[in-house]
Amino acid sequence: MSQPIQDDKDINENNSVETHEELVELAGPELVTDENLEKDREDVPHLVHKVQSEMALVQDRYLRLAAEFENFKKRSEREQQTSVRFASAGLLRDLLPVLDNLEQALLAADAGAKAEDKSYQTVITGLKMVLKHFQDTLNRFGIQSFSALGLPFDPLKHEAVMERENADVPSGQVLEEFQKGYMLHERLVRPARVVVAKPVNV
Repeated sequence: MSQPIQDDKDINENNSVETHEELVELAGPELVTDENLEKDREDVPHLVHKVQSEMALVQDRYLRLAAEFENFKKRSEREQQTSVRFASAGLLRDLLPVLDNLEQALLAADAGAKAEDKSYQTVITGLKMVLKHFQDTLNRFGIQSFSALGLPFDPLKHEAVMERENADVPSGQVLEEFQKGYMLHERLVRPARVVVAKPVNV
């Protein structure tokens, strides 16, 4: 035969009483004195201060972590932009000798040109157009040539292939340029190969 179902209210009240009595019994009479309650009240400000200090530390750590993450994010974006900006450096560096040869060929053809030879003049005009198109294309990718002639020797941008005595210019000035230098944006792609003046030995 099944047992009668107790009312939920009665069960909750019985459980509440039993739980309270069990807690008092487990805690012991010495833990529920007025003195202990007063002591616990005195500890509250200390506990509040301790919690506030810990919260301040956690907030400081969070702010530092957020700042570090933001810096990391900006640094990653800069590195990515730099990689894209200079991704073509290798290809452009390999194209520079082609440009040099084209310029030399044009100089040689121009020097040997005959004014009356119209077909020869047409070839030279075509070469000049090809050269300009080549230079314009490189410029679009951010590569620019620079000249060192007449400037003081700069080891960061120039490569000295030889020195030559010259009393007419200051020592260290670039006298001649064998090969133009090139920059990709603000980065050196190829130094200018130059002849540098040195003092005359007496």
